[in-house]
Amino acid sequence: MSIGERLRVLRYNAKISMRQQGKLFGVSANSVYRWEHNLNIPSLPVLKKISEYYNVPLEWLVGESKVDKVAVALEQNSGCSAEQQFINIYRELPESAKKKAFEYIERLYEDVINKEHAKEKKDAGKVQEKISIVKGALRLNLFSGQAFVNGKDILLKPKEFNLLLLFAQHESETISTEYIYEKVWGQPMNEDSGAVRFQISNLREKLPGSGYTITSQRGEGYIFEKPAEQ
Repeated sequence: MSIGERLRVLRYNAKISMRQQGKLFGVSANSVYRWEHNLNIPSLPVLKKISEYYNVPLEWLVGESKVDKVAVALEQNSGCSAEQQFINIYRELPESAKKKAFEYIERLYEDVINKEHAKEKKDAGKVQEKISIVKGALRLNLFSGQAFVNGKDILLKPKEFNLLLLFAQHESETISTEYIYEKVWGQPMNEDSGAVRFQISNLREKLPGSGYTITSQRGEGYIFEKPAEQ
């Protein structure tokens, strides 16, 4: 998952709007939209505030990139302007040059990296337990963006996962197509609702054995629930 996807998952789980998220961290709703769609990245001070507010490790927000984790670790532990200048230069490097720069960083800051990796492994387990949603045989892992039915990964794509997460948060509630589009796509829906129907159709095919169904409510939207006979 990217930083944007992780930020979106946290906001969805808290059931707050982009505008509310922006007010929490002193930015506009448009800035939140750009974060969640990977058009921009929050500054480190804002990332720290987000980490503290949602009580998740900063390393988890940064994501899977080892390079970015080290850059954050260095910035957290920097004590002089020379180090800060080095970090700023590093972040401006093209991707092709970052590998060599990273190897140099590893040699210089091996102790910092090892400490961060040890902390990350310890925190990862706590985070996975904390931010999971379990609905009977269905489990959504918000840490990895995966969904499992009876312990088996049902291999959801990002849009499918965000759609299932939204349904899980609104179990047994009828939610409109417009609301679904706004929450999953992050913008108001145009006249065509085909994208929502397509994603729901794909999601339905992956839910057998979960104990849940997604039912169309004519003129109203969709409802995620256990069949009446269960």
